[in-house]
Amino acid sequence: MNMIEEMEIFVAVVEQGSYTRAADALQLHRPALSKAIQNLEQELGVQLLHRTTRRIHVTREGEEFYARAKQHLADLSDTLAWFSPNRPPRGKLRVDAPVTLAKAFIIPSLPAFRDKYPEIELILGSTDHQIDLIAGGVDCAIRLGELDSSSLIARRIGNVSMVACAAPVYIERYGTPTGIDDLASHFAVNVLIDHRRQIMPWKFQLNGQEGL
Repeated sequence: MNMIEEMEIFVAVVEQGSYTRAADALQLHRPALSKAIQNLEQELGVQLLHRTTRRIHVTREGEEFYARAKQHLADLSDTLAWFSPNRPPRGKLRVDAPVTLAKAFIIPSLPAFRDKYPEIELILGSTDHQIDLIAGGVDCAIRLGELDSSSLIARRIGNVSMVACAAPVYIERYGTPTGIDDLASHFAVNVLIDHRRQIMPWKFQLNGQEGL
């Protein structure tokens, strides 16, 4: 037996007041309990129990060890329960997302998220700049576009459709493009990928096919 098992047996013996009742409660043979208490006393170098033919008496050292062992076992049980796969999520979760996504999707969904995960304290940051997740203490970052070569773990969670638009004044002055190839002769407002210092490429879908 390990120390934890011996502590559990000792606590049961003290609370049940006898080896027999403790053995029944733990579903163990009585000799196993006696051996566990003996091993525990040898390891600690103190006597924990006075034994008589009818009952047991807890020594002063045994009372102190019982109180500490009881608390230790409770803390251990709580720690294991904290990481149980069946336990509802809890704790702080720091998320960073682009401003547009935060306004359009995340913030409106916060009440429903709160109802589903009441024990999570969500800390939401919103920026369009690339950040250092480790240095910033960020647990999860939501980003648009393709992930650069990285050691980070990424999952695609959805697609955001965008459309190319032109003001009536622009169309009146420069004409209406009739195909993708026509865009080469037009002006455009593009998105700058800040950390790359590159223009985000335009991608279009025509008849289910993607093209630039």
